[in-house]
Amino acid sequence: MKTFLKVTLYLSGAVVVLLIAAGLWLARIDPNEHKDWIADKVQEETGRTLQLGGELSFSLYPWLGFEAQDLALGNAAGFGTEPFFQADYLAFRIKTLPLLQQKYEIDTARIHGAVLNLARDEAGRSNWQDLAGTKEKETGAFPLTAIIVGGIDVRDAALNWRDQGSDTHYVLRDLNFSTGELVYGAPMDIRLSLQMEANKPALTGALQLHNTITYEEQRYTIKPFEFSAQLAGANIPGQSTEISFSSLIEANSEEDTLSVSDISFTALGTQISGKLRMDKLQGGQPTIAAQLEAEGEDLARLFKIAEIEPLATKLAQLPQRGFSLNTRLEADAARGDVDVPVFSARLLGAKVEGSLKARNARSERGEYEGRIAAAGPDLPALLQLAGQFAGEDSALRHYAPGLSSLERKEFLLNADFVANLKNGDIAVPTLVVKALGIDIRGALAATAMQSAKGSVKGELALEAKRLSPLLQAIEQEQLAGLLDEIRLAAAISGGRADLQLAPLNFIAVLAGGQVANAPLTLNLQAADTRIDLEQGRVALDGLALKGAGLDVQGSLVADDLQRAPEFNGQLLVAPFDLRELIRRLGQDELHTAAEEALKKVALQGRFAASNDFLAIREFGLQLDGSTIGGSFSMQDFRSPAYRFELEVDRLNLDHYLPPTPSAADKSAQPLTPESTAAARLPLALLRSLDVEGKVAAAKLTAAGLKLEDVAVDLAAKAGEIKLEDMRAALYEGSYRGNVKLDAAAKLPRLTVNSALKGVQLEPLLRDAAGLTDLVGRGDASLAVVAVGTDTAAFKQTLNGLLELRMGEGILRGVDVRKVLQQVEVMIESKRLGKLDKSGVTHFDSLSATLPVSAGVITNEDLLLAAPGFQVTGKGVLARLADMTWEYDLDVAVTEERTVQGAETYNLGGYTIPIRCRGKIEGKNCTPDIGGLAGMAAKKIILDKIFKEPRKDKEPERESDPRKELLDKALRGIFN
Repeated sequence: MKTFLKVTLYLSGAVVVLLIAAGLWLARIDPNEHKDWIADKVQEETGRTLQLGGELSFSLYPWLGFEAQDLALGNAAGFGTEPFFQADYLAFRIKTLPLLQQKYEIDTARIHGAVLNLARDEAGRSNWQDLAGTKEKETGAFPLTAIIVGGIDVRDAALNWRDQGSDTHYVLRDLNFSTGELVYGAPMDIRLSLQMEANKPALTGALQLHNTITYEEQRYTIKPFEFSAQLAGANIPGQSTEISFSSLIEANSEEDTLSVSDISFTALGTQISGKLRMDKLQGGQPTIAAQLEAEGEDLARLFKIAEIEPLATKLAQLPQRGFSLNTRLEADAARGDVDVPVFSARLLGAKVEGSLKARNARSERGEYEGRIAAAGPDLPALLQLAGQFAGEDSALRHYAPGLSSLERKEFLLNADFVANLKNGDIAVPTLVVKALGIDIRGALAATAMQSAKGSVKGELALEAKRLSPLLQAIEQEQLAGLLDEIRLAAAISGGRADLQLAPLNFIAVLAGGQVANAPLTLNLQAADTRIDLEQGRVALDGLALKGAGLDVQGSLVADDLQRAPEFNGQLLVAPFDLRELIRRLGQDELHTAAEEALKKVALQGRFAASNDFLAIREFGLQLDGSTIGGSFSMQDFRSPAYRFELEVDRLNLDHYLPPTPSAADKSAQPLTPESTAAARLPLALLRSLDVEGKVAAAKLTAAGLKLEDVAVDLAAKAGEIKLEDMRAALYEGSYRGNVKLDAAAKLPRLTVNSALKGVQLEPLLRDAAGLTDLVGRGDASLAVVAVGTDTAAFKQTLNGLLELRMGEGILRGVDVRKVLQQVEVMIESKRLGKLDKSGVTHFDSLSATLPVSAGVITNEDLLLAAPGFQVTGKGVLARLADMTWEYDLDVAVTEERTVQGAETYNLGGYTIPIRCRGKIEGKNCTPDIGGLAGMAAKKIILDKIFKEPRKDKEPERESDPRKELLDKALRGIFN
C-alpha cells in the first residue's frame, strides 16, 4: 500500500512538473504573431470578422488568462458595417492549480471602453441569433463555496438597441459597473451607473444603483436593494422626475424559496408597495403569496410620457384619471389552488370589487367560489385601455376606439357564483350585466349535474335597444341600418339527461332608413328545446319564425356534439313575397325580366349535416307557378363534391334573368375595353369541380324557346366537364346533344355535338327571335371543336360542320315571283306603277352545308328551290371574329309567258346576282345591277330593260328610271 501511495505521489508530482514546464514553454509564444490565424478561426466558426488592433497576451501559470486591447467583432450580414462588439481593453484570468481541485479563484474581470450594438430588422431577425447556436450543452452544477471572484470592473461601456420593425432606438452610455470580491460568507458591494436615451418614448435619464449582496449557507440576501433614476422628457410634468425603488430580496437555494419584501416604488405621482414570496421554484410549479397596493394620480400622464397615442389624449379628457389597486393572492401551481380574498380597484372612475377561491383548478373537477361587482361611467375607455395591451391584431384593440363615440358608456356588473365540478353543483344566484345598451339578467341553480339524478333550474333574459350606434362602432354597417332591438328570454329546467329550455323566445325589431314600414318585428320561438348532456344531444321542436311576411316552421336535432356533431332537421317556409321582403329590409331591389317573378316563394325539405357533409333531401321549392323538387348533397367542405337530382314541372328561366336592355339603352352605353373584352374561362374553378347531377323538366322556357321533356346529365371531375345525353322535345320535333369541355388540358378544348329533327321553324323563330317569315319543318346538325382560354380564342379556333335541311315551306311577307313579274311588265310596257309585294313565297326545299374552319363559316351549296325560280349561294357566311360576311346569292328566274290585260309578255329566263358584304347584323345584301347588265348577251329581257327608245346608239343616261325601278324592286325583295 505504501508503495502504491509513493508511486501515486511521484506520478502526481511529475504531472505537475510537466504542466509547469508546458506552461513556461507556451508562455514564451507571442500571440501577436498569430493574430491572422486567430481572426481566420473566428471567421471560420462564426462567419464574422475579428479585428485585433492592439496587444494580445496569454498566460498559463500561475494564472490561466488572457488580455486584449483594441478588438472588434463584426456585425451579422444585413446589419451594416458598425461592429457588433468592440472594446478598448479586456482581461480575464483564473488560477491554474486550484482548477485541479475544482476550485475557481477568478481575478477581477475587466472590460473597458466596450460598445455592444444590438439590433433587430423588420423581419424580426436579430444580429446575435447566429451566435446563439442550436445545440444544448449539459453543464454540471458546482457549489458556489468553491468560487472566489475578485470582482467585475466595467468602465465607460455603451449599449445600443435598434428595432427597425417598431422604429425604436435605445442607448445606454457612460455605463459603469463594479462589484467587490465575491467570497463565501462575506458581503459584496455592487455599483451601477449609466445614462440612457430613448426615442419611443422620447426620454433621457440617469440611473444609480448601490447595493450589497451576501451569500452564506445557500442563502442570498440583497439588503437593501435600491436604485434611483432621474428622467427628463417633454411630456413629463416639469420636464423631469425622480424614480426610486427599494426592497429586501432573500433567496434560499436549499429551501428553494424567494422572498421580495418591503417593496416601495415611487414615480410620477404613483406609489406601489407590497411583498412577494415564492416556494418550490425549481420544480416549475411554485406556491405564491403576494400582496400589492398601488395608487396613482393621473393615468393619462403615464400614457402621455410613454407616447401611447391617441389613447393618452383621450384619457386626459376624462374627469377622473386617478387609479388604485389593493389585492392579495395565494396560489399553489402544483395543486391548482388560487385564493384572491381581496380585490379592489379604482380606474378611470370605475370601481371593481371581488374575490375568488379556486381548488384543483387545473383539472376538470375543480371547485370555484367568487363574486364580482363593477360599475363605471365609461366602459369604452376601459376597453381601449385593455386593448392597448392585448396585441396589435386583437379585436379589442381594433374595435374599442370606435366604441368611444357611443352615448351610453356606463356599465354595471354584479355576479355571485359557486361551482363544484366534481359533484356537478353550480349556482349563480345573481347575474346582472348592463353595458353599451345591453341588459342581461339571469339566475341558475344546478345540483349533482355529474350524475343522472342531477337537476337544474334557472332563467335568462337579454334585452338590447337602439343597437344602430353600437353596430356602427363595430363596423357592421349593414346590420346597423336594419337591427334596432333584440330580446331573448328562456326558462331552464330539468336534469342532465333531459335539460329543457321552454319556452325559448327571441324577438328582433328591424328599423331604420332601409326598412320600409318600420318597425318590423321578427319573432323566433322554440316550443320545446331538450338537451341530453350525457349523449351530447340537442333537440329543438316547434321552431317558428314569424314576421315581415315570413312564416317558417321547423325542427332540429343535433347529436354527438362533443365528438363528431351531426345535425338533422326539417324546414317548412310558407309562401311569401320575396320582392316585398327585400324591399322591406331595405336591400337593393331585384330587377328581373318579369315584374311578377319571385312574388310567391315557398320551401320545404329535410336536411342533414356534419363537420364535412351537407345534404338536403326531399326538398320542394315553389317559385311562382313552378315547382322544383329533388335532392342535393355536398361532401368534404375543403374540396367539395356536389351531387344533385332536380325535377321541374314547369319553369320559365327568362322571367328570372335581368331585363333585356332596350335599343336606346344599348346605344346610350359606350363601348369600352372592359365591355368588349373576351370572357376568360375560370380555369382554377373548373379544374376543382367535382359535380354529378341530373336535371329533368316537364316544361322549360329558356331564351324564348319552349321545351318539353327536358333531360340533362352533368358531370365534372378533374377539369373534364360534360353535359351528356341532353334531350328535349320542341316545336313538334326533337333535340339531342352533348357538350364537353376539357379544362384539364394546357389549352382547354370544347366539343359540341347537337341535332334538331323535324322542328317547326315558324314557332321556333318567333319565340327565339320574334320572326314569323319562315314556315316549314327542318333538320339541323352541328359538330364543332374549339380550343382556347377565352371566348375570343374559341371563335378563332372553331372548326366543324353545320348542316341544314328543309322540305316544303313558305316565306311570308313577299311573293318573290309576283314582284319580278310586275317589274318585267312595267319595263316592257314602259308604264311605271306601284309594286304589290304582298303575299307569300312557296318553296319546295332548302338545303345547305356549312363547314367551319378557324372561326370562318363558309357555304358552297346553298339551294332554295321554288316554283318559278331558285336561289343558290356560296361564299363566307360569317367571320366570327368580327361578325362580317362576303356571300353571293344568285336568283335564277324560270322563263314563262303571262297575260296582262290585252297584252302577252315573255318573262323570266334570267338570273339576278345578290351580293352580301360588311356586318351581318346590318343585312347588307344588295342586287348586283352591274352583274345583271353583264348578262345582256344571254337574255333579250336585258335589252328591254336597258334599251333607249329615242336613239339606237345614244349612251344611256346615268340616271335611268328603269334601272332605278329594278334596283328598288330587287332591294325590296332581298333586303
